[in-house]
Amino acid sequence: MRLYFGYNFRLVLGSIISLFYCAAWAGSGHIELSASQSKGLVGSIEFYECRLSNLSELFSRKAECAYVNVPENHQQPDSKQLDIFVARLKSNAAKAKKDAVLMIAGGPGQAASQAYLNADRIYKKVSRQRDIYLIDQRGTGRSNRMDCPELSSVRLEKQFDANLAKTLTKACLENLPGDPRFYTTSVAIKDLELIRKALAIPQWNLMGASYGSRVELHYLKKYPKSIRTAVMDSVIPPEYSLGPAIAMESQRALEKMFEACRLDDDCNDKYPNLEQGVSSLLDGLEKSPRDITIENFSTGKQESIKYTKNHLAVVLRFSLYSHLTVSILPAMLHEAYANNNLAPLARQSMGNLKQLNNMLSVGMHHAVLCTEDFPFFKESDLERNSSAATYLGDAIIEGIKSTCEVWPSGIIDKDFKQAVASDVPVLLFSGSADPITPPSYADVAAKHLSDSLHIVVQGQGHGVSHLGCAPTIVAKFIDMASFDGIKTKCLDKIKPAPFFIDFNGPSA
Repeated sequence: MRLYFGYNFRLVLGSIISLFYCAAWAGSGHIELSASQSKGLVGSIEFYECRLSNLSELFSRKAECAYVNVPENHQQPDSKQLDIFVARLKSNAAKAKKDAVLMIAGGPGQAASQAYLNADRIYKKVSRQRDIYLIDQRGTGRSNRMDCPELSSVRLEKQFDANLAKTLTKACLENLPGDPRFYTTSVAIKDLELIRKALAIPQWNLMGASYGSRVELHYLKKYPKSIRTAVMDSVIPPEYSLGPAIAMESQRALEKMFEACRLDDDCNDKYPNLEQGVSSLLDGLEKSPRDITIENFSTGKQESIKYTKNHLAVVLRFSLYSHLTVSILPAMLHEAYANNNLAPLARQSMGNLKQLNNMLSVGMHHAVLCTEDFPFFKESDLERNSSAATYLGDAIIEGIKSTCEVWPSGIIDKDFKQAVASDVPVLLFSGSADPITPPSYADVAAKHLSDSLHIVVQGQGHGVSHLGCAPTIVAKFIDMASFDGIKTKCLDKIKPAPFFIDFNGPSA
């Protein structure tokens, strides 16, 4: 992706509504299909030997890949056609079970071939019996990716300009490779269902996180007989529109970090005034941005930047997604407010933005956001989740508003925002410290899922189903399509990473 609304902070944060747990997965860069190495037919789809590589292309792996042709507009089958990319991570079994696993990526805007490149290795016990399929949702990855080069330049030092935002959004729309009205969840699940039938798979076992859980829930609503089980991580129920509560939830996660540091003897001894120090740092950068020079680790060259409150907010927001990045955050913040050294924070913010630049498809992200979220914002929700007292302020809402007032609303099923009622077995995961999809969201979804189990992993952030013994629980659940005998006590062993007391690491 060319970074999404990167030209200023409000558009960066306003656009990146929900992220999958990036740290857990390697990203994919390119694909090589070998026409001479056909791996045979699965249903009516012929797969070929291929290699998938990560973004840096330092890692690659073998897979089986194919493209499936679908209409951009399903109401007009003879209209423009799209090639949807499908990768197969073949099971180790001599004869895999027919009910394969379908991984659905988050974002919105991530590609499954990026988010789940190593799914068969992380969920080894799942892969022992079932093939795992990675389908790049339309508009992402290798499925007619909807990029916006016009929005690729990150300028966090700039003040928000709504008119400029709208101008650049219009330029993005003019150059997209597809009609953005047809890149929503309601349309995408039709692709998934067509591909299931073409593969002759009787039922999917679904797995997804964050926005991926929204796709799962809608797929379950529209095609209940096509789903055998579903695993949903960091859940977004359809009744909720992402946007109004993001600043408040992220503020709560930051306050949980402050509390965790106070309760940790080593952290509290080292950083006794962490909360006050961060508050003074945010206030100081808002009043007077700092000129600093840092080394660009990609080029090895020195770069001068004007470090602003916007840069710091990016670091805070994205560090709160994972316990691993939370563990080093107090050390970086203390170095800034106590020792006047902002270089570690500056390098981190640049790394966050580069990661987002490669990860998300801007056009697809906006197609979802401006169809499934923004039109359903309620004034009461905005008032209840007032962002005035949060470190993010009004950045997210202003960014969304400036984008979606220009972006066309797309295809959405009439019942899209209604709760999903189902008796299909559903396993839900949440992290207690998730800064965007707290456990209460999964509780809302579970109310209407009569055969469900919600597991909350304490002290963890966004995306937890890959941690500790969770993959074993997932494998047993998928195998049995039942919660009988499922034991979760082993998850109590999962603890957040200890806080760094300096840049050498924790005390022990």
